[in-house]
Amino acid sequence: MSNKHKVVITGANGFVGSNLVKHCLDKGCEVTGLVRSAADLSLLPTGYPPVKIDYRDDSALKTVLSGQEILVHNAAITRGRNWEQFRKHNIELTSRLVNIANETGSLRQFIFISSQAAAGICRGLSGKKEDEECFPVSNYGKSKLFAEEEIQRNCRKNWTIVRPASVFGEGDSDFLQYFKLVKKGITPVLGFRTKYISLISISCLVDFIYRTFSNPRAYNEIFFSSCSSHYSMEEFTGTLEKAMKKRTIRIRIPEFLVYPAAVWGEIKGKISRRPSLLNLQKLKEMKSSNWICDPGKAKEVLGFDEHLDLSEALRKTYNWYKEKGWL
Repeated sequence: MSNKHKVVITGANGFVGSNLVKHCLDKGCEVTGLVRSAADLSLLPTGYPPVKIDYRDDSALKTVLSGQEILVHNAAITRGRNWEQFRKHNIELTSRLVNIANETGSLRQFIFISSQAAAGICRGLSGKKEDEECFPVSNYGKSKLFAEEEIQRNCRKNWTIVRPASVFGEGDSDFLQYFKLVKKGITPVLGFRTKYISLISISCLVDFIYRTFSNPRAYNEIFFSSCSSHYSMEEFTGTLEKAMKKRTIRIRIPEFLVYPAAVWGEIKGKISRRPSLLNLQKLKEMKSSNWICDPGKAKEVLGFDEHLDLSEALRKTYNWYKEKGWL
């Protein structure tokens, strides 16, 4: 396969999008990164010129997709004040892009960056497979699943759906909260049940996505994207403490005590009109026990078989946070 792909990436300024832009540029792709007019561009490569776009402007979207080969639809919201926001940003935009992609003669592939949240938790520790029934627990997960279904119903191009597990690495602001707490000498653990998660580093994820480019084996397929192992939250936080060389006090917090904070997050979000990091929807995901997915299909079909050195990856992320002044 030629690596001189002509690629459009929506949400190019975000955590995943900016790292994917860098990876594709390094691979020799011609990359058009789409961002909203008021987007923070600090994560994008220095000197890289993204295209500012109004995603409601079909004419502008048609113009920017003309002559392109691959569309990676990555733009989405992970937190919203209500279902209407998720519907508008995650489902409606996907539907619009599918329709425009169908009309773009040059476009060969529509790649959708979904989420493990679309599938929901795994019953047991074997790992959820792509062909299992989906049970999303949050509005975010539901919106991603509905967007997936829209693609499968209506996309006439070769489509690929990627469901990343929990992603961490340079540029991430969600896992950053764990780093901040550990730096303060605190390791919080929610609830008394052992909770397990699948993980993937951002460098592995962007390589995973790149492997699907113009790959006939990836056409019209759904893939979970994770590294081979899964971890208990205690294992994750313990490894993080060692990577940061910090000794902490581990505090186990009963789930019912977090509920008032989540309610306050909802109220605060409505007042400020900005979704809170902790709200009732996020609490539903946090309370779930086994966010584990099976990477077997990606290994068989794409040859993706990454064994995560969690300690080294967390140390690398920690150093990046310090260099950028995030910690």
